[in-house]
Amino acid sequence: MQQRLAMVALAMAATIWGGMYVVSRLVLAVIPAIPLVELRLVIALIVLLPWAIAGRVWRISLRQASAIAGIGIIGYTCSLALQFIGTALTSASLGALVTSSAPAAIVLFAALSGEKPTVRGILALGLATLGVAGTAGVDLGSRNGGLGVLALSGAAITWALYTVLGRRLTATVPVFTTLYLGLLAGAIALLPFALPTWPNWSTFAHLSFGLWLGILFLGIVAVAVAFFCWNYGFAHLPSEIGAVFYLLQPVVGTVLGVTLLREPWTITLLAGGVLILCGTLLASLRPARVVTPTATT
Repeated sequence: MQQRLAMVALAMAATIWGGMYVVSRLVLAVIPAIPLVELRLVIALIVLLPWAIAGRVWRISLRQASAIAGIGIIGYTCSLALQFIGTALTSASLGALVTSSAPAAIVLFAALSGEKPTVRGILALGLATLGVAGTAGVDLGSRNGGLGVLALSGAAITWALYTVLGRRLTATVPVFTTLYLGLLAGAIALLPFALPTWPNWSTFAHLSFGLWLGILFLGIVAVAVAFFCWNYGFAHLPSEIGAVFYLLQPVVGTVLGVTLLREPWTITLLAGGVLILCGTLLASLRPARVVTPTATT
């Protein structure tokens, strides 16, 4: 039952993030990438504050706090910032596809952290890498397309590292504690980079109701809800099984990007996407093992 709930949580998180690419593209037209990431983190911290106080998330050791801070900077400062920069420079559909190489990287990092490496995992990583190279050709003709794909690839790698390290940490620290303190560390680390490009307050005053809804969605649903679901799911499933649910994210993101934003769908994009999906599927399709963390909420 616990594994089924974990699978539902991972599917929910991946679906939310698929829709996030479309919403972020619309909001990024008004608010720069780094300030928008900072705003997302702050909104999530405010929304989750009552649960943080009730759960006394600060009752951990200094060593655990340091580990959570490091993971938070990797996942919330580096990965989210690179993800939004890449999406701003490319497209919602391409952003969803390139970052879908993360599951193959998750399998690789899991192997490096102690899980037995397999030929399947190595082959999967190679397929996903070829897929990223294929999708890169879509936007390399534009001025910032190559930089955008590079940022998205960095987002996928740092996201994979965050996932594997976070999964190991939840064996001794509650999931919510890891989430909240990680968000706090990520927001603090990102603040110096967000302030120089922070928009005038008049910009927020003139935002439409729809854009405000988009910002709240990015902060409350795509961070507070989705990240908890993701961390919870990986706390109760092995890496190679949990990674497969990330495949829902590029499917949702690409379909919405093409249908709602009228973004172009080309053969190159299709070929690259197929390679990425084949690589992540190959990396993820293995029999489930029971995982029982010792400290989860």
